[in-house]
Amino acid sequence: MLDQDPLANIRNTNTLSQVMVNGRLYDANTLNEVYPRERKLPAQPWAYKVPSPRAGMR
Repeated sequence: MLDQDPLANIRNTNTLSQVMVNGRLYDANTLNEVYPRERKLPAQPWAYKVPSPRAGMR
């Protein structure tokens, strides 16, 4: 679901609030399931891995 009208301004396509996939409703920012049951998105490998510093960086 869009928060603003994309016909008024094409940049309004960036104003997502919720996403529906296969009958399930998700929060667009966190991808937590909102409907039919509330549950958080499990931890994803790319979200919690801290990159190691490169040579010469402090």
